[in-house]
Amino acid sequence: MKKKKASKTPKKESVTVSMGRPTKYDPGFHPMEAERIMKSGKHLMCVASEFNIHRATIYEWIEKYPDFSDAIKRGKSHLEAFFYNKFMVIAEMPSAMVNTAALIFLTKNAIGWKDKVEHSINDESITDLVFE
Repeated sequence: MKKKKASKTPKKESVTVSMGRPTKYDPGFHPMEAERIMKSGKHLMCVASEFNIHRATIYEWIEKYPDFSDAIKRGKSHLEAFFYNKFMVIAEMPSAMVNTAALIFLTKNAIGWKDKVEHSINDESITDLVFE
């Protein structure tokens, strides 16, 4: 086997170049506006639509900007309260005027409500019970 000779040419320094479009994110506008939009009963996808950005960008901003993430969390709380308050009004209406299936679908998809609770038990915590 032949040994490779060391190269006498100096190595070039790697330069990191930022590629792509600059972010549209404005910390003075987007967090407050996102929370306002969600407070009016609109979903996170509506926030993306209002900002004229793709929903993936919303998720990137949530990961990258803590103030935006906090605003979205508060917005989700407002959104859940919005639906709860609407349901309290709907509960007073005659059943013929309410599309129950649509409401169930909306709450499951928009705010993540579930109609069943999963329970799990740790086998190590189970002990023998003695009944007398």
